Amino acid sequence: MKITSFALALATAGVISAAPAAQAATAGQVAFIDTLYNVVLDRAPDAAGKAFYIAQLDAQGTCSQAQAVALARSFFSSPEFMGKFLSTTAQVNKMYLSLLNRSPDFAGLMFWGTQPGAVWGVAPSMWSYPADVSANIAGAIASSQEFTTSRLPAFCS
Repeated sequence: MKITSFALALATAGVISAAPAAQAATAGQVAFIDTLYNVVLDRAPDAAGKAFYIAQLDAQGTCSQAQAVALARSFFSSPEFMGKFLSTTAQVNKMYLSLLNRSPDFAGLMFWGTQPGAVWGVAPSMWSYPADVSANIAGAIASSQEFTTSRLPAFCS
């Protein structure tokens, strides 16, 4: 956005805003937040938490996949989620259900069950992944081509 000296003078005087207006969260983004609460945390969103995430999206402006990735990482690394002490299989199931709207196929479940050990140095086990690894996996799934084609259009609408 190019600001002319006249526009700058108007902005300085408080007549107009020099910054582009923030974009309100889309209905798809709000639905995605609801899904993360319901699937990841097994509960309905609380008003304050939902308002927090909506305000974050509003402040960021134009809808993007990076926003979905950040939301997924936030929920899957939250103390509330980590406090559930879910098995790695249960964690991956929740990631697929909330992010791809389906259960994982066998290959995906096996990949995410072993990949963290190779990439992040976490031994595969029945135990929960640490918060940073859980966030990294959720971020990778939300960055996938499948998410881009199947969920991102609804997220941004």
